[in-house]
Amino acid sequence: TRAPNLAQAPQERPARYSWRVWVIVPIYVLALLPLVFTIIDVTFGTGLWYTGIAGVEYQGGYLASTIYNAGLLASALKGVNTYFLGLVVLGFLAYISVSARGSQSRGQMLAWMLLAFQIITLLLVSVLRNVFPEPAAPYVLTSAALSLVYGYAAFQQMISERRLQQGRLAPRLVGLVLVIAVPLLAAVAGFISVRAATLLEPMNLERLERLNYALGDHIETWLDFNNRALSQMVAQSGITSMDPVQQKPILEAMAGTYPYMYLVSTTDLTGLNVARNDDVAPLDYSDRAWFQNARDGRPWTQVLIGRTSGVPAWVASQPIRNADGDIVGVGMFASTLEDLSALVAESVAGATGISYVVDAQGMLIMHSVIQDLGAEEVRDFSDYPPVTALLAGDVGALQFADAEDLAWRAYTSTLDNGWGIVVQIPETELLASLMDVRALAFLVIALGIVLLSVLSGLAVRQAFLPLTAMTVAVAEITAGDLAQEVPVESADEIGMLAQGFNAMVARLREMFGSLEQQVNARTFDLERRAAYLQASAEVSRATTSILDPEQLISQAVDLIRERFGLYYVGLFLVDHAGEWAVLRAGTGGAGRMMLARQHRLAVGPGSMVGWSIQNAAPRIALEAGEDAVRLATPELPETRSEAAIPLRSRETVIGALTVQHHQAGAFDDDAIAALQTMADQLAVALENARLLAQSREALEAARHAYRQVSQQAWDTYLKTRSAPGYRYSRITPEPVSGDWNPEMLRAFETASPVETTSPVGTTLTVPVMVRGQPVGVIAFRKAGYWDSEQRRVITSLVEELGQTLESARLYEETQRRVAEEQMVGRVATRVRESLDLDVVLQAAARELQDVLDLSRVEIRLGAPDIGAGPEAESC
Repeated sequence: TRAPNLAQAPQERPARYSWRVWVIVPIYVLALLPLVFTIIDVTFGTGLWYTGIAGVEYQGGYLASTIYNAGLLASALKGVNTYFLGLVVLGFLAYISVSARGSQSRGQMLAWMLLAFQIITLLLVSVLRNVFPEPAAPYVLTSAALSLVYGYAAFQQMISERRLQQGRLAPRLVGLVLVIAVPLLAAVAGFISVRAATLLEPMNLERLERLNYALGDHIETWLDFNNRALSQMVAQSGITSMDPVQQKPILEAMAGTYPYMYLVSTTDLTGLNVARNDDVAPLDYSDRAWFQNARDGRPWTQVLIGRTSGVPAWVASQPIRNADGDIVGVGMFASTLEDLSALVAESVAGATGISYVVDAQGMLIMHSVIQDLGAEEVRDFSDYPPVTALLAGDVGALQFADAEDLAWRAYTSTLDNGWGIVVQIPETELLASLMDVRALAFLVIALGIVLLSVLSGLAVRQAFLPLTAMTVAVAEITAGDLAQEVPVESADEIGMLAQGFNAMVARLREMFGSLEQQVNARTFDLERRAAYLQASAEVSRATTSILDPEQLISQAVDLIRERFGLYYVGLFLVDHAGEWAVLRAGTGGAGRMMLARQHRLAVGPGSMVGWSIQNAAPRIALEAGEDAVRLATPELPETRSEAAIPLRSRETVIGALTVQHHQAGAFDDDAIAALQTMADQLAVALENARLLAQSREALEAARHAYRQVSQQAWDTYLKTRSAPGYRYSRITPEPVSGDWNPEMLRAFETASPVETTSPVGTTLTVPVMVRGQPVGVIAFRKAGYWDSEQRRVITSLVEELGQTLESARLYEETQRRVAEEQMVGRVATRVRESLDLDVVLQAAARELQDVLDLSRVEIRLGAPDIGAGPEAESC
C-alpha cells in the first residue's frame, strides 16, 4: 500500500516515488508466483509447485500443504512467501507509518491500520492454534480477515488519490475495459479448464464403460450361439448313435460351418475319441476337466494347452444323451485363443488401449494383442491389478499402474459364467484431449488479452476525438430541439453516426404526422401474415398426420378455404398420361357437382390450371374476366379473382390448386407465397402417401410369396416322410399315429386355438404356425379350465416351437444337401483316379452302385442302333 503525500509538489512526486516502485513490484511478483505456478501445473501437468492429491488418499479433513504442494520449487516458494514476504511487508508498513513525519494523511492512517492488523493477526494465529480442533481454521479465518482489510485499504487509497477520476478519458476507458475483461477472461480460462476436466474425463470413462458392456454383450451372444450349436450337434441322432461312421460327417460339417473350431470330436465314457473332424488318431481325454464334468452331466468350458494344437486353447463340452436320457458320451469343440481374440480385436479404446477376457480363475481367454504376448503357454493374469480386482469381486472403473509404472484407466465387468471383461487405456492417452483443451484455452485467452489491449486502445483513441463537440448538440436534441443537428467532423464511424443521427431526427420530424396511420397499416399486415402462417401450420399438421390420399385431399381443400376465407378451392391431379388435370376434390356444392360430372382440364395454355401445371408456376387473375386463358365455370358465378398454384414434389408437378375469391384483387404476394408453400407441402404428402401405399403392397406381396415357398417346402418335407406325432403323459414321450381327432382338424383348418371340455378334463388344441401357415397341432389337456395367463404362455411357447421347427427343417435340408454334395464329390474323385476310358467307366458303375445301393448299373457309349432289335432298345 502506498501512502501519498497530497501536499507535495507535483514535480517532486517522481523522485520520491521511484524507489517505491522497485520495492512494490517485486513484492507483487513474488506474491503472485504460487498462483502462476499453480495455473501452469494444473494446465500442463509440470508439477513444479502444485502436485495435487489422489482421490484414494484423501479421506476428508485438514491436509498440510506439503501433501499437495510438493513440486521442485515448493520449498523455495514457501520460504519466500512465509518468511521473506512477511518481513518485507511488515517493514514496508512500518516505514510508511512514520515517513509522513507527523502529517495525518489518509495513506498514513491506512498504513497504521494495516500494520496493527498484521501484528494482531500473527498473535491471533498463535493463540487460536490451541483453541480450534481443526489446524487449518486459524489460517482460514485470519486469511479471510486480511483479504477484507487489505481490500478496504486499497479501495480507500484509490478514492483518496482520485485514481478513478484522473487522467484522460481514452486511457481510463481502455484500463476499465482491461480491468473488466482480464478477470473475465481468466475466469473463462479457469472455467474451461475445470469444465473440460469435469466433462471430458467422465466422457472418456463412460466410453470405456460402453466398450466394456458392448464387448460383454458380444461375447455373451457368441457363447450362447456356440452353446446352442453344440447342443444341437450332440442332440442329432447321428451323434447319439455313438457310431463313428455317422458322427464323422456331422463333426466335419460342424467344423466347416464354424472355421474357428479347429477340433470337433466325440468321446465315449472312458475319455477315448469316438470320432473327430480331422484325421488325427483317437486320443485319450480322460484327464481333462471338460470331459470329466460333461461326463457327469455338467456342460463345461476350460482353458488349456491343446493336445492336438499344442497351443493355448478354449474348449467347450456337453454330454451326449440317448433317447432314454442316459449319458453315452461327450461332445466338444476347441478353438485357439488367437482365434477367439478376434472377438475383442475391434473393442479397444483409443490407439494404444487393450481389451481382454479372463475366466473365473484369472486365466487369459481373449486378448486384443495376444500375438504380442506369446502363445506358448496358458497365461495367468490373476496378478494383474484389474484381474485381481475382478477376482475380489470389485467391478467398475479402476485406476492403476503396471509393473513399468505406466498409469492406466480401466473398466471391468463380469459375465454370468464368471468370465471377466477388462477394457483399459493409458492415462496419458485418456487425458490427452483434456491437456490440449487446457493449453488451447489459455493460449486463446492470452492472445485475446493482447489483442483486446491493442485494439481497444486504438479504437478508443480515434473514437473520442469528435465526441466533445457532439455532446452539446446531442444534449439540445435530447431536450426537444429537433431543429438542432449534430456536427459531422470526421468521415469515420463517428461521422457516419452523426450523419445517421441527423437523418434520424429528420425522419422523426417527417413521421410525427403520419405515425399512427403507419402503425395501423403495419399492424394489419402483421395480423394478415400471422393468419397466413397459422393456416400454413394447420395444413402442414394435416399433411403429416393423414396417410390416406383421398382423406388428405378432402380435408386440405376444406381447411384452405376456411382459413383463407376463400369462395372456392379445388384440387386437380395430373392423370397417368400427363394430358389431363382431373378434379379430385372441391369445396361446397359447386365442388360436388363438378366431381359428379368428372370435371377435367387439359394440361397446357388453355386454362389457368393447365398453364400452371405446364409451367410449374402460379398464375394469378386479380380480375377474373380480364385473364386471357381463364375458363369460366358455370358452377362458380361469383368468382372475381382466381389463382392457380402448382403442386410440386421432387421437381415434378403432380397437379394444381385453384383458389377463387368473390372480391377482385384478393391475392397479393404474401398470400400466393403462403399458398405455394402449402401446395408444395401437400404435394410432398400426397407423393409420400402414394409411395407408402406402393411399399405396403410390395411388402405384402413379398411376404405372401415367402409364405407360399415355406408352405411348399413343408408340404414336400411332410410328403417325403411320415408325419411324426408324440404323446406325453408325465411318463415318457411315445409315438402316436392314426387319424386326427375333430378338434385337431378344426384347429389346423382354422389356424386358431380350439378349446373343448370332456369328463376327463379340458383340452386346448393350438396350431403350430410357420410363416403364417399351420404345419401341425399340439393338444394340451388338464383337469379344470385354462385361464388367460396359461393360454398366453402356451401360445408363446407354440410360436417359439414353430420358429424352432422351421430352423430344424432348414438345418436338416442343409445337412442333406451337404451329404449329397459330399457323395457326388467322392464319386467324382474316384472316377478321376484314372485316365483309361475302360477303367473310368468301370469305376463309375461300381461307385454309383455302392453309393445308391443299386442291384444293377449299365453304362454304354455311342449312338443306339434302332434296328438292332429289342435287346438294343433295352439298353
